Amino acid sequence: MGKVDSIKKLAVAFGFGSSVSEYTGKTVASVLKEICVKAGAAASVDDIKVEGTAKILDYFAKNYGEESAEPYDLALTKTHATVTFKKGKKTITPGSDVLYDGDKIKVTAEADEGYDLTTLTVNGTAIESGDTVTVSGKLTVVATGTIKSFDLSATATNATVTVTKGGNAVTPGENALNYGDEITISAEADQDYELTALTVNGEDFTSGSKITVTDDVVIVATGTAPSNDSEPES
Repeated sequence: MGKVDSIKKLAVAFGFGSSVSEYTGKTVASVLKEICVKAGAAASVDDIKVEGTAKILDYFAKNYGEESAEPYDLALTKTHATVTFKKGKKTITPGSDVLYDGDKIKVTAEADEGYDLTTLTVNGTAIESGDTVTVSGKLTVVATGTIKSFDLSATATNATVTVTKGGNAVTPGENALNYGDEITISAEADQDYELTALTVNGEDFTSGSKITVTDDVVIVATGTAPSNDSEPES
């Protein structure tokens, strides 16, 4: 096996390509330059001005290598969120001595289901999910998800609507409910009326039943006076 074939297979083995066919017809130097780019050591092959295998490998070591650099810690504090760190295609696990000066780390954060990502900071500075941070020391990342809140509205005509959560009454209004709340919805017609309609978010609903909140809740209850179908006496 020739040197170029060995380099191609090594590139694929380390995740810098899906198959050796990606490097068809390319020299060792050009393949190594592409590896530098895919590993995050350079933004493009045009940034790598050096020529020759040895010089390119030296460039790679200085911009991506870990052995010659002092390592730094990556600390993560997360609440109701998931955070991933990527250096090129390599996933970095938070811990001691996992980062090196000049590393370019892509930070991606996602809130848990039912939560919004409200805080994402690196060393106290707010960033956006998907941003890339250049390492110059220890990284301390904080990600916080805040539970989603939803509105509760109740419209009752000749009726009374009651909403309870854990046995306690819930007053309709903005942000009255949180994601995952289990609520009981009951409706009762006013005196001398019959409850003829009860809907929750546009769907027919049985009074006294429960729902789990995942969105705004809109309740409509209607009481109707009973009709008098009896014929008058002659």
